[in-house]
Amino acid sequence: MHLATRKFLRTTLTLATGALLAGALISPATAPAGTASRGHGSPPVQWVGTWATGPTEVPDGSARALEDQTVRQVVHLSTGGDELRLRLTNEFGEVALHLGEVRVAVRRSATGTDIDPATDTPVTFAGAKAVTIPAGAPALSDPVELEVEDDSDLVVSIYVPDAEATSLHNFPYQVNAIADGNVTAAESVTPVDEPQQ
Repeated sequence: MHLATRKFLRTTLTLATGALLAGALISPATAPAGTASRGHGSPPVQWVGTWATGPTEVPDGSARALEDQTVRQVVHLSTGGDELRLRLTNEFGEVALHLGEVRVAVRRSATGTDIDPATDTPVTFAGAKAVTIPAGAPALSDPVELEVEDDSDLVVSIYVPDAEATSLHNFPYQVNAIADGNVTAAESVTPVDEPQQ
């Protein structure tokens, strides 16, 4: 998963698929820095990376199957803003990865994966709430309006109808959660597993 922000209070969150779940599922990757215009006569807006990690392939025999489950990842931002983007990657996947829904929210406290429900925001990809990421490819979300402070934590919730994780990211230093069903919008989830990768 990779997070980038736009100064001028804009944030880009890039989440890479596969990095969290030891497979082609959720893994941060570097979001491309770039500029975008706010409209005619407006100054360009600069997207800035604020969180990233390098995805790696899941060791043979260690892939995790996910079926009708939500993965919650905590990401710590260095720079805040008022808009973000997620970059999800299926870099090590050999088949397309379907994600049923993705949401992002501010973390409610310094521990756990509970969210502040007032900040819970859907993430879309070309206007759709679901996305299918081709094997070996990334997906970049549409901009998401969400004001976040510097040095804060976000929770990214990803609903996976059916997939095998083939990418992961090591050393997140956060306890994440996998919960049954589509609980992407839930304030709190009951984890069936709490992976730290």
